Amino acid sequence: MTKQKNNTKSDSPIKRWFIIGGLTVAIVGGIVMVTNKSKDNTPTKPKVEQTKPKKKKAIKQVEDVDTESSSTKESSSTSSSEIPVDNYEKQADASLERADELASDQDTQVVKDAVNHAVDSTIAMDTVKPDFNAGTQPSDIYPLQTLKTLSGLGYTLSQDSIKVVRSNSDRVLQFTANMIKDDKIVAFTGNYMVGSKQIQFQKVYGDMSSFAAD
Repeated sequence: MTKQKNNTKSDSPIKRWFIIGGLTVAIVGGIVMVTNKSKDNTPTKPKVEQTKPKKKKAIKQVEDVDTESSSTKESSSTSSSEIPVDNYEKQADASLERADELASDQDTQVVKDAVNHAVDSTIAMDTVKPDFNAGTQPSDIYPLQTLKTLSGLGYTLSQDSIKVVRSNSDRVLQFTANMIKDDKIVAFTGNYMVGSKQIQFQKVYGDMSSFAAD
């Protein structure tokens, strides 16, 4: 009995230290957890990155320039300005695409025949209009009416004035032709359609104010 009591007394302090140590660890652990939670819950300010504004590159405006057409316009305007205002035959000639490139003799004769047929057929019409049988279907009405009016005033087609040249298209030949009366000239330009064999009268150069006087 005495030995059991002594063992009980010696175990009590050891248990007590274990209990105290366990409580201490628990308390310290709780404090650490609370501290970590408070740190986690602390709101953090979002990081703001300062970016320097990018410099915009200057955009160069480039104008497309058709050098070929520009040079053509310049040369044509220069040549037309050198032609006397009353030289209608030269003005008509300057408007052709390839005024210096004459067509072959065969092509020239074909176009001359077509021009003669178109002029005669138009003059013979009671009501002037573009007509397939007359070979003038692609023509505008104004040149055809002018032909009719000139014929009534005594103008005739000059065979020697008909000039046929090549154009920028292999399917088209261009021409000039004059209606004349004494020393007066009214010049016409036009296209001959190789495929359809039709004449397209285009431009008229002349002093129309003199018609009333005639």
